[in-house]
Amino acid sequence: MMPDLISGYSYQVMTRAALQPFFERYREVVFAETYHLGAHYAHSETEQAAISTLAENLAGRFTLGFGLFQGDAFVGWHLGQQVMAGKFEMTSTGILKEHRRRGLYSALIPVVLETVKKEGFQVVYSRHNLTNLSSGFRSELVAAATVVEDGSRVF
Repeated sequence: MMPDLISGYSYQVMTRAALQPFFERYREVVFAETYHLGAHYAHSETEQAAISTLAENLAGRFTLGFGLFQGDAFVGWHLGQQVMAGKFEMTSTGILKEHRRRGLYSALIPVVLETVKKEGFQVVYSRHNLTNLSSGFRSELVAAATVVEDGSRVF
């Protein structure tokens, strides 16, 4: 049985490989209104090949994935990864449109933070596209912020 996240919803820790089919299926739907300016659009084929080789060096880093479910139905995901010793990046979170604005993201943040804290991470961060921020997103994120022992905020 999967742990409850909020009423009617649960989560399951999943590997990146297990989440990949869901991500590929729903990414364009979830981020349909997001305009992404990635540096990879400007890279030459040679540069892309070099970046791919560098990425292979990171194969052993810690990764964390969660699948979000309503019953047995997949409704969203979270993926994150270690970027250096003690530093974790929340790289991608997506929730299907019909399940947004129900508090799933706000409920997920403490689960992610507790999990990476147990792993020993000291810094957790996330970057967001301005075109992908809902009107209430900032207040939800601030409300979900965790204050660590030294008084600093970790999101």
